[in-house]
Amino acid sequence: MRAEVAKILSQIDGGKVSVAQYQKWLKNKAVAYGTEPKAFLKYAAFMHEIGMLNKQPKSIDELILPTLQGAGGD
Repeated sequence: MRAEVAKILSQIDGGKVSVAQYQKWLKNKAVAYGTEPKAFLKYAAFMHEIGMLNKQPKSIDELILPTLQGAGGD
């Protein structure tokens, strides 16, 4: 399945990144892929700390990203 996904991704970007490179990225155990958003609040806390956000969100539903509303995650 990863080989098929890598091929599709390479086609989408017009071959700028090789199928082999996409396969390598997809096999990287340090990266998890899924449908539930992860670590948005961690990044928001960092952005608040460095002054990029005035208010640190307490839940993902406070973020102004309509596609994430009600998606769960952190």
